[in-house]
Amino acid sequence: MGAVESWVIRTGSSQPPPVCRQLHAGPLIVTLEEGALRSLRLHSQEVLRGLYVAVRDHNWSTITPRFLSYEVDEDEDAFQVRFSAEYTGAEVDFVGHGTINGSRAGEITFTFDGWARRTFRKNRIGFCILHPMELAGTALEVETPTQTLHSVFPEHIAPHQPFKDIVAMRYVCSPAQADGPAIKMELRFDGELFEMEDQRNWTDASYKTYCTPLHLPYPVELAAGEHVTQSITLRPLSYPTLQAGQTFHPTEQLNVKVSTESAGALPALGFGLAQHAVALSPAEIDYLRALRPAYLWLELNLARPDWEETLSRAWNDTSLLQTELELSVVCDAEGQELNLLFSKLGDQRIAIVRLCCFERSTHVTTRAMLEQARVLRSIMGLDMQLGAGSRANFAEFNRADLPLDLAKLANYPINPQVHAFDNLSLVETLQAQAVTVSNAQRIAPGLPLSVGPVTLKPRFNAAAIAPENPQKQNSILASVDPRQRSLFGAGWTVGSLHHLTGTGAHWLTYYETIGWRGLLEQEQDTQPRDYFPSVPGALFPLYHVFADVAEFHHGDLLAVELSNAVAVEALALRQERRVLCLVANLTQARQSILLTLPNITQVFGRVLDETTAQEAMYAPAHFRQSKWPLESDQPGQFTIDLLPYAILRVEGMVEDKE
Repeated sequence: MGAVESWVIRTGSSQPPPVCRQLHAGPLIVTLEEGALRSLRLHSQEVLRGLYVAVRDHNWSTITPRFLSYEVDEDEDAFQVRFSAEYTGAEVDFVGHGTINGSRAGEITFTFDGWARRTFRKNRIGFCILHPMELAGTALEVETPTQTLHSVFPEHIAPHQPFKDIVAMRYVCSPAQADGPAIKMELRFDGELFEMEDQRNWTDASYKTYCTPLHLPYPVELAAGEHVTQSITLRPLSYPTLQAGQTFHPTEQLNVKVSTESAGALPALGFGLAQHAVALSPAEIDYLRALRPAYLWLELNLARPDWEETLSRAWNDTSLLQTELELSVVCDAEGQELNLLFSKLGDQRIAIVRLCCFERSTHVTTRAMLEQARVLRSIMGLDMQLGAGSRANFAEFNRADLPLDLAKLANYPINPQVHAFDNLSLVETLQAQAVTVSNAQRIAPGLPLSVGPVTLKPRFNAAAIAPENPQKQNSILASVDPRQRSLFGAGWTVGSLHHLTGTGAHWLTYYETIGWRGLLEQEQDTQPRDYFPSVPGALFPLYHVFADVAEFHHGDLLAVELSNAVAVEALALRQERRVLCLVANLTQARQSILLTLPNITQVFGRVLDETTAQEAMYAPAHFRQSKWPLESDQPGQFTIDLLPYAILRVEGMVEDKE
């Protein structure tokens, strides 16, 4: 297999991810990725998650830079990075120069100067600084032009900006220890006022400090020749000093530890219905039935002229797959468009188990529409649960005045690509998914929670102020991500299931059944293949994640402990004495992982990686029957070697204590 083909299977792209480089600035260790800094650590403590320049157009679309020049000078404890880049989009034409200096004293200064080559509208141009969400509840001083505030990083997800008009921040990353002072950092901003938002609202695992403040009108016109000039300085105020021979390096060994005690029941798993109008083939029906979907989910926009046809097709697919149907309805704020829908549901006896309705411009449930749905349900004698929530992001769920007192369930979707799009950023969102659930349970106490659909990309641009071109990226719908058919997509799904299944959510909806946002490719598909290189009828690697879980659909969750959640993910289930563990390498490097499965015998493994992916996609029955015995290093411990983005299925039996 060639290098290009390997990367297509690994990540859906023929291009490998950007090369990262580790640099030192005195006690600070940073990762340089193109023109951004990531994972800034003092000794082993993360003090910043990211520092970069963002250019976002009038619809909040992020413009990817194209580097015109790029230079790095470094020695063992200092560095300088210089780059020039252009940012071009449908309207945007901007060029900028950046310099990053890292000193022996641990100070990092990032300066940026750019200008418009033509007049365009923008919502933001400037620095974004990410603090890790693990700082929740820790001390924070915020300096504004008029005062200094003494506070903490928000513990609950803040619906709106917790701090505004920021010129400097001082914060504690780790408390004082017996052998040294606390790690305390200072950030200072120049060129514009900054403010903070809680990015956990969109499942980013960070707090973002950015400019321009959102209370100012946007978009604004940037005239040709107009400059944007800013600088950021990060420096340590205190930190423990290394003693002779002492090092602060995180462990290199990746560990996955699985408990054999139940951590709760597996919630109901469902899938979104395919958006295309092609009937399911017999083979597709068999593949989907094997996943044992608890229900299918459909979004129905009542402003579309074909909504009745779409509903009938959905009901037909639901019947073929012998399951139930959940509806997400987009309608007017007063709910008058619901009249015809409920009439059709009653006349044709289409059984809907759950229905949530959303206003088409705000994307949230209004009191008037939910009251109307309750009246119509009673008139038509229908038996369904009515819900309230957001069809956009958790942010809208968190901010809106939802009629939760009228609802029998709450709902919001998840996707990892509102702000960042690279593989590592997507992986970082996984831990934040569970945080949104605990916050939703706080907002809607006692209500069952339906989370989904969980998708790799946003289904639409909820922040757009103008209609978007419905087709981008080589004429492919903007909601499609080529990682859907990759090993990375499968590993990300393992992580999402790990973090969401144990939260107490009642229903989890993932992806779609068929197509480029789905679990397998259509048998008959005539779309171009330059952006999404799939083969008609192929099963995507993430299909096998759900197929493995379906074998344990009556099982319980097992607690999993990970040593490094951005490098490896795992999901474990138990059904009677049988135990299943899925272990995913989330990195672009080969990894050795120590898996601990206590009291397990008759252990077998099967790997899904670049050497077996072709068989998994095109000869799935043979692939799913393959397995080999796993030999333990010592009782209950297995050292496994995984290729980039590989997923290992491990199955065994709990020892009979009698």
